[in-house]
Amino acid sequence: MTFKYLLVGALLVFTGCDSTIEAPPMSTPIPQAYPDYPDVPPDSQPTLPHDPPSYSFNVIEYQKVRNAGVVNGSSILGDIESHMPQSHIYRSSDIVTWAHETTHGLNSNIRNKHGGTGRVNAFYILNNKAVVMQEPNYTLRQLASAVPSNLRGMSYRLYLVQQQQYWNNEPLYVFDEATAYLNGAKVGFEVGHKVESELLQAFEMIGYALVLAEQTKSKEIGDFAHYLYKEAHALKQKWGPSSKIDAHVSKLATAFDLK
Repeated sequence: MTFKYLLVGALLVFTGCDSTIEAPPMSTPIPQAYPDYPDVPPDSQPTLPHDPPSYSFNVIEYQKVRNAGVVNGSSILGDIESHMPQSHIYRSSDIVTWAHETTHGLNSNIRNKHGGTGRVNAFYILNNKAVVMQEPNYTLRQLASAVPSNLRGMSYRLYLVQQQQYWNNEPLYVFDEATAYLNGAKVGFEVGHKVESELLQAFEMIGYALVLAEQTKSKEIGDFAHYLYKEAHALKQKWGPSSKIDAHVSKLATAFDLK
């Protein structure tokens, strides 16, 4: 088994065969009170690929800070890079890890810009679009207990148990990981890399988000989880058969009546 350690500034990444352990950037404050965050008027909501009128989550425009163009053969990585300063600390020699970690950094920037002093989280979903939502009155520890045993994937202990020391009061953290894995998988697929592990973990995190929606009775959380599920499923259709992914998707479809 080969292990790789990467310490960049305050970000610690430990990657093994099929998981990533990461502490949040020390420069990222976790707000403690809810702000007055205005909803984007319906007529200014960006159109999403899978965006029926019933979706309730708040989408904002998040403009580029520079034009990175195509990066290492990937226009999607170029999209992500274009929203970060050129000197950012999240780059990696592995293009999928690069996209994953930079999505974390970008989510942090959007959260800090739009969160005010409140418990707000934010997630970059490509094409100048981000989702901003308030944290529910619920904990990551509660979510970990609520996830059925058959939906506890290979990263369950890492992300829902070990990360409680950082994100216990921010259960929307599961979306931070879901968007990072999904963006990484999209970049990897674009350049011809094998992305089975990244896509599987995206589905796992989306499943945890669906449990969170049920536990908190939040239509907003549920709608965003369904949107990400459709995005991941569309990529899965392009990727092709995978016994591991197919088995987990089948469990999600049964548990949450997904179409």
